[in-house]
Formats: sequence, C-alpha cells, structure tokens
Amino acid sequence: MTGFKETEIGLLPEEWQVVRLADFIDFQRGSEPGSDNYNDNEDGIRFLRIVDLSGSRKVNIYTTANNLKKCNEDDILITLDGSIGIVRKGLKGAYSSGIRKVVINKDDLISDFVFFCLQTNYIQQVIHKYASGVTIKHASKAIPHFLIPLPKKEEQYNIAHILSQIQSAIETQEKIIQTTTEFKKALMQKLFTEGLKGEPQKETEIDLVPESWEVKSIVEIGSKFIGGGTPSTKMSDYWGGDIPWTTSKRLSDNLYLNDGEKQITKLGLENSSTHLVPKNSLIVSTRVTVGKVIINSIDIAINQDLTGIVIDSNKYNGQFLAYQIKTNRVQRIFESYKRGATIRGITREDLKGIKLAVPKLSEQREIANVLNTTDKKIITAMQKRDVLQTLFKSMLHHLMTGQIRVKDFKLA
Repeated sequence: MTGFKETEIGLLPEEWQVVRLADFIDFQRGSEPGSDNYNDNEDGIRFLRIVDLSGSRKVNIYTTANNLKKCNEDDILITLDGSIGIVRKGLKGAYSSGIRKVVINKDDLISDFVFFCLQTNYIQQVIHKYASGVTIKHASKAIPHFLIPLPKKEEQYNIAHILSQIQSAIETQEKIIQTTTEFKKALMQKLFTEGLKGEPQKETEIDLVPESWEVKSIVEIGSKFIGGGTPSTKMSDYWGGDIPWTTSKRLSDNLYLNDGEKQITKLGLENSSTHLVPKNSLIVSTRVTVGKVIINSIDIAINQDLTGIVIDSNKYNGQFLAYQIKTNRVQRIFESYKRGATIRGITREDLKGIKLAVPKLSEQREIANVLNTTDKKIITAMQKRDVLQTLFKSMLHHLMTGQIRVKDFKLA
C-alpha cells in the first residue's frame, strides 16, 4: 500500500514510528489498605477496586488508611490483575494493587492519545497473551511488550479529539438509559399502588392498591399453564425444523419475544415434554433465572425452565401483567420461593399462588401504554449507544492505523 510500511504492529503510515510504551510511561501499581479499613459511609477517601473500573460496583467503598497510591480524574487507569485490560478515566481516590496508573514521563505523547492506544485490539491482545493464572489473571508481564504507533503530536491530538467526541456521545446515551431506567422503577411503584385515576387506596394482603382494584392470584388470571422440555439432542431428526424453541436465555429485559433460541421439528415436539405456547401468552422462568417474564409474539415451544401462561385478552392486558411481575415486590416473592442446591427454582404451584393487583381492562391498557412509552425511550437510547459503540471501534482501528488521516484537520 502506497505511503505505508510494514511494522511490528501492522501497516502504518511511513512517517509514523513504533515505540515501546514502557520507554515513555511508568505503570504505577496501586496499594491495599486492608479490609479492616473499608467503610461505606464516605469516611476518608474513595477506594477504587477493579469492579469500580468495570462499572459493576453499585456501592462505593471508602478508606481512612494512609500512604495509599492515589489518582485524579485526569489519570488513566488500567487493570492488570483479575478482570484484565479495563481502561478508565474520570475516577478519583486511592486505587488497589490490581490497577496501574499511567504516568507519562516524556513530552512526545499526549495523555488522551495513550488512553485510546490502550484500548486498541493490539494492546488488548498483548495483555491477554502474557496473562498468567487460571482463576485470577495477572498480566503485568505484558507491559514490556506494549507497542504503539507514534504520529506527530498534532495528529495525536486530532485522533484523540475525534475519539473523545464519540465516547462522549456514548456516555450521553448511557446517562439517558440510567436515568430513564431509574425513573421507570419509581413510576412502576407509583402506578401499581396508586393507579391512574387518583382514587383512594385500600390496604390489601399485597400492599396499598386503588379502591376499585382486585387482588388476584396468577392461577385466577391464567386460563392455562404450559410446561416445557428439551427434545433429545442425540436425535438429529428433532432439530433444525420450523418450530421456534427457547430456553430462559432468550428472556431479556425486552417485553416481547419475537424468535426462538433454536428450531425444532414436529417430530421433536411430539417426542418430548416440550409444548407450544400460543402467541400473546406470558412466559415466565421458573428455574435457573427465576422471575424473568416476556410476552411471546409468536407460537413457541419452551424448555423445562419455563412456564407458559395463557391469558384471556378480553379480561387482561399482557403488558400490564408482565410489567407488574417485573416489579420489586413480585421479584422478591420469586426470590423467597427459590428452592434447590445446584439448580434453583420455584414450583408451578408457587407461581400460581403469586398475587397481582388488577384494575379494569381499560386502566390496565393505560398503565401499560405509559410504561411502554418509557421503555421505548430506553430502547432508542440503547440502539443509539450500540451504533456509537460500533462506530467507536471502527474509528479507533482506522485512526490508530492511519487508514483515516487527520493530521491536517483543524479541530477545536
């Protein structure tokens, strides 16, 4: 390719260098205060562990210990122990020994450019290549093998600026998803205890509900309960047909299930304990991932972890029922009913006994529409985020290999 040269990290523009990152950067390992010094009451300094970088921690931990390694929001952090290869900025506090802080010691590199270099496929592959350990991974031996492209500083700045803009747009969509999801939870609590009509409430065995609502068990709501099973995987004639079949893996946060996990044949349906659940029923997971619920928009066969509930659409709105099953109150009931050591689940009789609050059909539909509107906002934000994440990965590759050049751009 004209204007490019072959390097240790692939084709790059002829004027770019390839440098060893350790010649320009110190990777400063964090320190441990000891669990006796942890607290969650914001006493002391925030202590960052790997779960804080991954985003899986919900509660912040603080420490009053002294002589800890600390970072500011502008610092780049990377995990090289445990969940390796996570790269983050924007966090402030003390950080654990599984994390390294990136400290640039030469003027040739721009910090934001390094931040994105560490996220490239090449660096991530090196981290995993040199990682040791079976249960807990350790990748500090990868540091000497970190090679990055080195364009001039002006082009580094332009590359980092473009990628930062895309990342900022992703973060905007993430915030919309988070705030709308939190709003939806509060809205569900309000709607299923107060309704939409502003009527007085009454005390029931499940909670306060509007005066005109009835409390009914699921067995009173469902006109038919359908069990499932799995056709023998040893029989090829049972699989690859035109009948959709699913396990609980297909039950997501979405309200509707539009396809199956696999396809089975009529022979597979007839020679196993699986059954077809007619469309517009509720499908509830009663084993493994207990409490998930979805409405099937197609006729579908189910496995033994699921129960299909056929409902009368002249009396009940499927969306209203599904949303109520997703509430914290009902999910806590599922959790309390779980039994089993290895595979945990609830019995079909327990499922049938769960009680729901039910208004007239017209109000069921109104409440479902309100929540559906909120769901659409979340789904739209998720779709935008996913498109932006795909764009980011593509641009990261093309900019870091010089396939898209921005050296002459004048960016604000």
